[in-house]
Amino acid sequence: MTTQDIGFFEAVNHNGMWLKIYRVIELTALELPSPVLSITIEVVPTPEAANQGNDAK
Repeated sequence: MTTQDIGFFEAVNHNGMWLKIYRVIELTALELPSPVLSITIEVVPTPEAANQGNDAK
């Protein structure tokens, strides 16, 4: 699995699928020692995934 930083999200290539992981920092309460991390995952098919079918690498 490879990971690369692209702007405001990381694109993770997992089994031929690109998972866009959006990191959104939400300050829900001032007394929290650290911000709450909200993560949204969007699955984006790649040409490589379409070409390899069910074959696993």
